[in-house]
This record gives sequence, structure tokens and C-alpha cells, in this order.
Amino acid sequence: MTMNIKLSPKVSFNEVDDHDRMFCLLLAFHSSFQKDINDARKVLNIKQIVDYPKDATMSDLIRLFSRTVKGSSLDKVTESLMRKYELTDNWKYSIKSALVTNTLLVPEDIEPMFISLPSRTKPLILEILETDDPKLKEYLITKRLFEAYKYPSIEIRRQVSINEIKTWLTKHKDVFDLLQMEVPRKNTVSIEEKTFYWGTMVALNTHEGKKPEYTKLCTMFNDAFDPQEIPFEVPDEAALRTHYMTYLKSLKNRGMPA
Repeated sequence: MTMNIKLSPKVSFNEVDDHDRMFCLLLAFHSSFQKDINDARKVLNIKQIVDYPKDATMSDLIRLFSRTVKGSSLDKVTESLMRKYELTDNWKYSIKSALVTNTLLVPEDIEPMFISLPSRTKPLILEILETDDPKLKEYLITKRLFEAYKYPSIEIRRQVSINEIKTWLTKHKDVFDLLQMEVPRKNTVSIEEKTFYWGTMVALNTHEGKKPEYTKLCTMFNDAFDPQEIPFEVPDEAALRTHYMTYLKSLKNRGMPA
């Protein structure tokens, strides 16, 4: 069944991106996408397609979706389709509209900045963990993936001016406040300049894969360095070990290799 394409979103005053307009047409007439939409409707038990509201606002669409199908189920199916077709968040209402009204909207133009919150990405991580395909899991589950979702972040999606950033932050103050709530108040390891200096010196003078021999290192540093030429006095064995362990812990907390 061919979809009725709307080339204007009618849900806001934002412009649409020409690439999104073309991709919208490509999706709507693609047999694979149409099959996915029809299969998703069966999952959602949508038996009757409703008419797309004339001059619809965002509120009109939200009310229409809530009357037609259970919100959590619609969200789950929509997110699954968005992942399959690698769609950004601005396509969410477009997909929902396609499922419920047979009308695929050209989405609003994507904003220049986007906030990612760990609380919102955790469900995706949990879903990945449930996959039965070992190769897929090995590909997806990486330290980098978890580090990326460990802390909230602001993603800049195109070149922006200082004024655009200020305007965006003002407009999204509520989301920015949520971001602040998910950021640690302070780093768990505060590294001093002296600790960084001696931690680096130990790392540079320790053979790869071997534990530092602090007695030998202290002797070597005392013999090699003129006290007048180094910023900090050579520590004793216990202090040198403390500096090095703190240095390693700080690197780990920052996601850096030791």
C-alpha cells in the first residue's frame, strides 16, 4: 500500500532539510519499508488507519497517537524502526505518523545541538545485552560504547555561532538542568601537579607489563636529577608509589590508557 506523502510537517514553523525530504520519498515508496510498517502495525494491533489531521499541530498528533495505540508500545516499535533505518531523533513523530495515519512526514530540520543523557540511553544498552547473536554482541559491546554513555554530553551537529549556543541553551534550559543532575559534582580523583609529574616519571621508566621497583626508581631519580633542575623533590618509596597509583587511577577515571 503506497503511503500518502506530506512534504510539509505542519507541526511547527521549523524548516525541513532537503536531504530529509528526499529520504522521506525514498522510504515511503520502498517496498521493504512499507512491509516493515505493515508488520509493525500487526504487532501494535492497528487494524484501522486513521486520517491525518488537517493542519495538525504537535499536540494534535500526540493526542491522536494516544487515542490509537498504547504509548509505550508505539514508542518501542518506533524506536526499533528508527534504529533499523539509522534515523535521528527528529524522525520519531514521522514514523509514528506513518504507523497510525499512513502519512510519512518530512521531519523538522534537526537542531544544531543535541543532549545525550545516560538515563535515556540505558534502555538501549540493556536491549543490546539481550541479543543472542554472539558476533553482534561482540561488535556492539565495547568499552568505548559504555564510556560514551557513562556521562551526559552535548553533541554539536553542525557549525554554530556563540549566539546560537546561547539561544539553544536558553530554549533547552529544562533539559540542560537534567544534564547537570547526571553529571558528577566533582571528579573522584583530584590529581596534583606533583602527582602527575612523578606518576609520569614512573610510567616512563617502568618496563611494559612489569610492576615498578620503587626502591630502584628512587635511587635512579636521586642520582640522575639535580634538585635545582626538577620542579619537585624526589619522594621516598612510599610517596612515589602513592603518586603513581593515584596517577593510574586518574587516567582510568578519564577513560585514558595507562
